[in-house]
Amino acid sequence: MKAKTLTTWLQAYTQQPQNSTTQSVLCFQGAEEYPLLFFTLLYKAYAHHGTPIHSIDAVTTEWPLIEGSITTSFLGQSLVYHIKGIHLLDAKKIKKIISFLASYQGPHALILWLPDSISVAELANSMVRMPEKIDQPLMVVLAQALGFHRLVSAQRFLKMIATKSTTLSLETVCLLFAYGMVLGNDISHFNEQWLDHLLDTPPSLFTLSQHFFERNATAFGIVWHRLKDRYQAPFWVSYWSDQLFKAACFVQYKKADNAAAMKKIGFRLPFSFLSHGAKNYTYQELMRAHQALYLYDHRFKNGADPEMIELFYAQFFSRYSTSPKYPRL
Repeated sequence: MKAKTLTTWLQAYTQQPQNSTTQSVLCFQGAEEYPLLFFTLLYKAYAHHGTPIHSIDAVTTEWPLIEGSITTSFLGQSLVYHIKGIHLLDAKKIKKIISFLASYQGPHALILWLPDSISVAELANSMVRMPEKIDQPLMVVLAQALGFHRLVSAQRFLKMIATKSTTLSLETVCLLFAYGMVLGNDISHFNEQWLDHLLDTPPSLFTLSQHFFERNATAFGIVWHRLKDRYQAPFWVSYWSDQLFKAACFVQYKKADNAAAMKKIGFRLPFSFLSHGAKNYTYQELMRAHQALYLYDHRFKNGADPEMIELFYAQFFSRYSTSPKYPRL
């Protein structure tokens, strides 16, 4: 059996939501960024139909404890568990978990999400592919599945979106649905004052950071060109300071195999760094880059051109940060 499309799964769920617990494992797979808003609305949809979703964090909870919870049942009761954070574990643990899930037959229903970078051929029969963009027909299906269509203004809201854009990211659509659920029937002001701003979505800082730690200078340059003028120089110093400090600590905690600390410090770091990129760095290298950033900040505050931060990027991408002579701007 091939992986289902998101459209196929949503249509089946809309028609028979009570059957959502009949499949032992449901694995959503898509882009590198976890679709938080989608799962938030999915939780509400399940709860509306009388099936609450119970969340388990695979990073802060040892797998044997999780396995114990999902293989036992109290008085034959079947629950729905969303196992979060599997993609943040190391490759060996992920492989072991996927192998377990491939043969899992209950008694509960499990939901998980994995990025495209993780191979999950063993879970092909349980897979739901999440597209990068949502077109108008899929948006209507999504609205029905997530309960948005029950709103009085739903049809006008969907038509209003359609006049602005033919395709949107899944998270943008879910964000608009979240706004729509609290706006009520009066959507004209939202359309005039806010919709264009929400649809004019630049690349995320998450994407920028991902390319930064991957040292993908070409991809980074494209995103940087679109984002750099949206924020002032002090913001970029603060942002990269936070990213580099967290990355350095994550490397240290990973070396010490401290999963709880890794989970806490890894918040807002790119998934690619958390899953496999950290092994390409040392604590010392990242802290030298952190020091170089504050050298830039000092010079900027004393009259240097803000564009000088691009020299910081160039040195980082050229791996000059591995040299004891670094920082030198």
